[in-house]
Amino acid sequence: LAPSSALQGGPAFTLTVTGSDFVPASTVRWNGSSRTTTFVSATQLTASISAADLAATGTPQVTVVTPAPGGGTSSPLAVVVFTNPPPSDVTPPAVSITAPTRGIVSGNVSITASATDNVGVTVTKYYVDGALIGTFAPPLYALVWDAALVPDGTHTLIVQATDAAGNTGTSAPVTVTVARPNPVPTLSTLAPSSAKQGGRTFTLKVTGSGFVPASTVRWNGSSRTTTFVSATRLTATIPAADIAAASTVSVTVFTPAPSGGTSSALPFVVHPPRSDDGSKGNHR
Repeated sequence: LAPSSALQGGPAFTLTVTGSDFVPASTVRWNGSSRTTTFVSATQLTASISAADLAATGTPQVTVVTPAPGGGTSSPLAVVVFTNPPPSDVTPPAVSITAPTRGIVSGNVSITASATDNVGVTVTKYYVDGALIGTFAPPLYALVWDAALVPDGTHTLIVQATDAAGNTGTSAPVTVTVARPNPVPTLSTLAPSSAKQGGRTFTLKVTGSGFVPASTVRWNGSSRTTTFVSATRLTATIPAADIAAASTVSVTVFTPAPSGGTSSALPFVVHPPRSDDGSKGNHR
């Protein structure tokens, strides 16, 4: 959602919604009520959010609904509606994140915020994707956010500080991209593990562990069309050209970055045609 936050009592604005599988009939809903929606593309919609929608603080839930046939309702994301901005003598908190804001985050993200004004900050609140994840009273401004509890993808962090007079300062949104490392694949069996030279195109079943949807089966180092079945099984299409000549082929599984890698190899034997053992009378 862009923006993912707004001020209580603020003016009407256009909400940009990014996702997938949108159609012209899709509509954006604000707390379950449809809003005037413009179809931009299969990955983007815009919706008109009125000033009345910002009359109260809270975390309105935004969803996308696509009508039948098929269709359905997306999972929700929240827009954080904050209290009015602080007077000029209050400095909104500044947010810093000690882990990379883009790239691999494989564990906890340590977040610190600083907040100063002329009255004294009494409470600091941390929001991720519109949901409150922690509240601290000074001098505690540090939060350890367990990124392992959220799905891979880009998440928005906002920090809000309130002083003794009730003035509130809100940080600019900061994005954190969580992308857990892919495992190194292992290869256990091939089915079949051999074929006759000159045979037809076939499907190779590969079992092992650590497979992900981006994993591919490689035939002597060259990728083949691969279907992800599960974390322990892949299938690959082996064309007839791959078994046109007798040989022993090296089969591996490759998983791209982040992390990932190439499995150890298993052999696939392409047998030459056998001589006709059924003929008689020419042997001595």
